[in-house]
Amino acid sequence: MNIRLMLVCVMVLNIISSAACNGQATIDVGDVLEDLLYADLVVEGEVCGISKIIVPHGDFLPSAPHGPDLPFAEICFKVKSVLVGDWQEEFVPLIGLISYTEGYHFDLEEGRRYILALRLHHGGGGIFATTRYILKQDSARFLLEKDTFTRGCKNRPMQKGMLGDLYAAIRKINERRSVEYMSKEAEVIVRGIIEDVRESYETSYSGEEYQLQNVTLAVKSVLKGDIDEDVLAIKMILKGQYNPVWRTKVPEMNRGEEWYAFLKCNDNIGYYPFAGVNGLFRVEGASLIRDNNNTDRLKIDPKSFEEKILKIISEGR
Repeated sequence: MNIRLMLVCVMVLNIISSAACNGQATIDVGDVLEDLLYADLVVEGEVCGISKIIVPHGDFLPSAPHGPDLPFAEICFKVKSVLVGDWQEEFVPLIGLISYTEGYHFDLEEGRRYILALRLHHGGGGIFATTRYILKQDSARFLLEKDTFTRGCKNRPMQKGMLGDLYAAIRKINERRSVEYMSKEAEVIVRGIIEDVRESYETSYSGEEYQLQNVTLAVKSVLKGDIDEDVLAIKMILKGQYNPVWRTKVPEMNRGEEWYAFLKCNDNIGYYPFAGVNGLFRVEGASLIRDNNNTDRLKIDPKSFEEKILKIISEGR
């Protein structure tokens, strides 16, 4: 091997070694799937202010009003771009739970750039009576520095990598959330009215206990699939340690509501919403609502929505 080739090999090995030491491995869709696929909003921007607030336990969790007060950080977050979801304002109302592991501290820093995956907090009083997005998991925050990112808390980073790889993963996440993808992947697409919602506690073959929600849907129209039933039983897991491939994040569903449902069928449990909250849309007049979230109304009416689905199916997209 000549000296020039040896020098090139050494340089390449040094680059690989440096990237490995800095944790800058290629990020994959699977790495961020849970945080980004079911997020209500993913935004890139800058923290422009942080203030500590104390929230009564019942304001955050009305079902448990007598717990201790909770420390939160109220964050001013200036949006540069919306990567997942829909948001039109310059600032997003954001709350983060504070950790007391080393006294008062909060991981986000004023003046720094981040990508944040957010969930809308449903219900509550006080500050939570109006629209408030929650930064929950450490894995849902990405500190941006030039062309790299650090995922998780600054003192306990989970992952580092190139920002371009993260953008590419987010683009694939958006594809998975799209009507085009879900229409292609669904075995059955129906519109119907919920006749009944019941919960039961089950045990898996391996012994894990879980809470199952059984939704009975009276079918009004079938957009895809061959089904003869007038009523479909749809099953979804709400709580528990059992995590089969058909478990997804699901919305609150109530008797009398009208929904579009993108479904697959499993031999063991029957129909289930394979795309979770992304493939369940509540009909409210001329509006469609994702995740039973009144702030996340689709910019399309039910008739146009059906026409779009049928066109996708007919074109085989």
